[in-house]
Amino acid sequence: YTELSGKPFPSTSPEAPGLTANGRGYTNTGEINAADATSPSASGKCKAGAIGDSITASGGYIAQLNNLCGANTFISHGIGGQGTGEMLARFDRDIITNRYSDVIILGGVNDIASQRTVNTIKSNLAAMYAKAKAANLRVIAVTLTPWSSHGSWTQDFQAKTEEVNTWILSKPANVDVVIDA
Repeated sequence: YTELSGKPFPSTSPEAPGLTANGRGYTNTGEINAADATSPSASGKCKAGAIGDSITASGGYIAQLNNLCGANTFISHGIGGQGTGEMLARFDRDIITNRYSDVIILGGVNDIASQRTVNTIKSNLAAMYAKAKAANLRVIAVTLTPWSSHGSWTQDFQAKTEEVNTWILSKPANVDVVIDA
């Protein structure tokens, strides 16, 4: 937020309910602030596609964004069980051809659970960030959500999750906004 607008991170206040500033971005504490979640297109409205796995497919955060952001539109392109490679394979069809103003990209947990390498995850995410930026979309990268309660979770998986999240939080090339899930 600071890097994009020059404004300091709002704390949890009426201007940013449910979001806590952590110096790198926001930690979602249950609600998403409509003013910080949108990027107006030429029409003044945001039309964002969200690509991801079951977290995106479930529609929870997409429904919340649609409820909070009025005239803006958020469309889920989540498919449960998919890794970043599958997301990348359908990125052009699901995101680029729909002419969104913004894209929300959240994926990597299924890759880790499937023993894919951190470098593979980063490479796939970076390719999606680059494709989106080349199509003039605002890129919103979301860190991997906590998943230690999942039956397949291990300490090694946690270390890989933290490595991917550290990379995302570093705001890799072509990323405009980072959200710390």
